Amino acid sequence: MIPNYALEQFYSALRQMACRNERLQRRLEYAYAELEPLIAADFPDDMGEKFRDLMSRLTREGSISKTTAAMSDHEAAAVASLLLNLFFSLEAVNKAEADAQVLKE
Repeated sequence: MIPNYALEQFYSALRQMACRNERLQRRLEYAYAELEPLIAADFPDDMGEKFRDLMSRLTREGSISKTTAAMSDHEAAAVASLLLNLFFSLEAVNKAEADAQVLKE
């Protein structure tokens, strides 16, 4: 597990969603490109399963572009929210681990 790496990739994905001036479906494609190198083992606990769920929702039509083309605005917002929630969960775990490390020292 490399939580810092996963956190960095999620941060990059969120920047793609926040800083581009395109429809959310298209911004999800850019976010997906940032997340694609990750695997479930990069996540602690049950977050790996949540990550797999996110990625499968982004490729349910076989590819990210086909999936986002078929997504309604409502569904795209739900997937973006899932991505954001996973980022915050990962960030919280990362912070807790950093805090625990400081207490050990």
